[in-house]
Amino acid sequence: RVDKDVDKATAEVGELVTYTVKTVVPYQSADANGTKKVTAFTISDKLTNATFYLTGDTVKGVDPVYTLTVNGVVKNDLLISADELNGQSSFNLNLLDALVDDDNTYAGQEVVLTYTALVGKANVVDNKATSSQDSNGTTTHTYNGNATITKWDKEEAHKLEGAQFAVYKIVEGKKFYASIDANGWFTGIWTKEDTNGNVPEAAGTITTAANGTATVKGLTVGTYYFKEVVAPDGYSINTDDVQFTMITTTANNVVTGVVAQNPEKIKMLDSKLSSLPETGGIGTTIFTI
Repeated sequence: RVDKDVDKATAEVGELVTYTVKTVVPYQSADANGTKKVTAFTISDKLTNATFYLTGDTVKGVDPVYTLTVNGVVKNDLLISADELNGQSSFNLNLLDALVDDDNTYAGQEVVLTYTALVGKANVVDNKATSSQDSNGTTTHTYNGNATITKWDKEEAHKLEGAQFAVYKIVEGKKFYASIDANGWFTGIWTKEDTNGNVPEAAGTITTAANGTATVKGLTVGTYYFKEVVAPDGYSINTDDVQFTMITTTANNVVTGVVAQNPEKIKMLDSKLSSLPETGGIGTTIFTI
């Protein structure tokens, strides 16, 4: 049997997750004709929407891991080269010659394979591990989610196209802005606000479509904010940022996804430029416009 565990049920795009695959070395025996019964001992692994990250720099505080133990003893010499697998999404590790022999030296001992993988641009990462002794294997899942903001006019009569939003989170009192690609996916990079507290150049934005909505994708559980950086034509920027929270969905106490909490409340209203308050006399009005 092959068992598999993942250290995170939720993870944002660009984060490392650690997988642990466990199986047992089979016993070798022969039939009456002397033909060996165990002719294969392989561990196979296939990632969907992630890639192996086995060597390189630390990612968001997590170091890459790639190790194999047999009965608790490190046997990394049996692994496929990390350089060969790095960035790939599947492997077949052949352990027959190394661990299965006529004397059953390792028979019944536990094999533990541990490695890290980088989450790609998708809301779910599937990882299936099988072996030559267990074709069904075990599949794990790791999730992230999307959040949609709706842009309205002040009266909530019309949805507005063309509003641009940055997305940030607050860490130790500082705003960190998400890098977002052209399709709305978080790229895995957070950039701290500049020294003046402004949106950094590295931040990406999402833009409301004709239906007044814009979606950021690939966030893990936590609290975030939408910040309007460009208003629709004829409207003023709303400086009241919109807070939203990403939470897990569950079934039978098992995580099944990540969603935005109370999505109907994730909205922002803009005022028309012509309806700005006329306080302070005509001079102030002209200056404001």
